[in-house]
Amino acid sequence: MGICTAELTLSSILFMQDNSYFCFMHRFIPFVAILLCSFAPHKFYVSKTMVEFNPRSQGFEVTCKFFTDDLEVVISKMNGSSLKLGEGEVPKADQLIESHIQSHFKMWFDDQLIVMRFVGKEVEGDMTYCYLEFFRSPQFHALKIENSCLMEDFPDQQNIVDVKAEGTTSTVILSASKNTDVIFR
Repeated sequence: MGICTAELTLSSILFMQDNSYFCFMHRFIPFVAILLCSFAPHKFYVSKTMVEFNPRSQGFEVTCKFFTDDLEVVISKMNGSSLKLGEGEVPKADQLIESHIQSHFKMWFDDQLIVMRFVGKEVEGDMTYCYLEFFRSPQFHALKIENSCLMEDFPDQQNIVDVKAEGTTSTVILSASKNTDVIFR
């Protein structure tokens, strides 16, 4: 019998002898190694933005949620040197984040570009929450959303945007191949 010619059935696996066992293990171990490697953690690039109308303030509150390390890469590139967010960050960090968001996240309500005000940010472990606001009526016929945040540095980036107003929630998922979408009412 050749080195790896044994037929692998359940009974042959259970009662393998010398050469058959070697053949089985020779094929089984690489298969298991490949299988385990396929479950190794892979880096994914995603952000979540919530745009919600607040009836008490009669304005929209915007929360952009980013992975802190991805945001650090982007603002470090803008700064020309490495920056860390959280403890010991440079005062310029908020300005860089605001600039990036204002350049890459835009909304048009019925063809009118909205100007958002950057309120601030919070760093909580591996997540950074950025807050913006704008004031306008929640009624619209078409809302165009552009969100290319982080996409220049991370081509696989996906930006999920939820818009909540007047009892309904609409969601768009934007990527480098489609960084703009329109919600109709």
